[in-house]
Order: sequence, then structure tokens, then C-alpha cells
Amino acid sequence: MADAYRQMPEVLAGEREEAAVSDFGRWRDRVQTLILLAFAVAGTVLGAIVYSIVQDLQFEKFNRASLYMNVGAAAVPFIGLLVVGRFVGRQVARKRAPAKIAALAKGYEIDEEVLRSTAAMVEKL
Repeated sequence: MADAYRQMPEVLAGEREEAAVSDFGRWRDRVQTLILLAFAVAGTVLGAIVYSIVQDLQFEKFNRASLYMNVGAAAVPFIGLLVVGRFVGRQVARKRAPAKIAALAKGYEIDEEVLRSTAAMVEKL
């Protein structure tokens, strides 16, 4: 009868670690995406302003405008802000990761080292 109530090994620990790593990855992606989105919107607005200015300057000087020149000039701030946004998103995620790792480890009742090792591995990608 005592065998029916024996202690079972902890089989859910691996599932908790997987769920915590998954939550950390989703959090990291969400932070980076939101920051990149903000920079993309800013790049779009700045690109539209540059497009308008370049077109006006061309009409003043040459009485005509080149679509290629307008789009090329508008693309520079857009692409530049996307590059900056990607860098800023990575930096913000890297700075906030220790607090998020601690919160996830506490919430899932796992060792923080598992999440830290995963975060360090993802940093290298």
C-alpha cells in the first residue's frame, strides 16, 4: 500500500524551464519589435518630409523633379533610422534582460542560471 503513494520524480521542471525560455524569447522579440516600429514610423515621417523638400528644391532649380532622386533621398533617413532602431532595440533588451530573467525565474520557480545561459547564447546570434 505504501508503494501507491511513493514520491514521483520532478518531471515538470524541464517543462517550466522551456516555458520560461519561451516567455523570455517572446518578451525580447516584443521589446525589439516595438522599438523598431517606433523608429520605422519616425523614419517614414522624416522620409516624407525629405521627399517634399527635395521635390520642392528640384522644381525651384530645374522646373521638374526626378522621382528617383526624391525616393532615394527619402529612403536614406528611413533606412538609417531602421538601422539605428535595430541597434537601440538590442541594447534596450540587453539592459532590461537581467530584471526580466529574475522575474521569470521567480515566477516559474527555476534557477536563474538556465535563463542567463539561454540569454547569453541568444546574444551571440
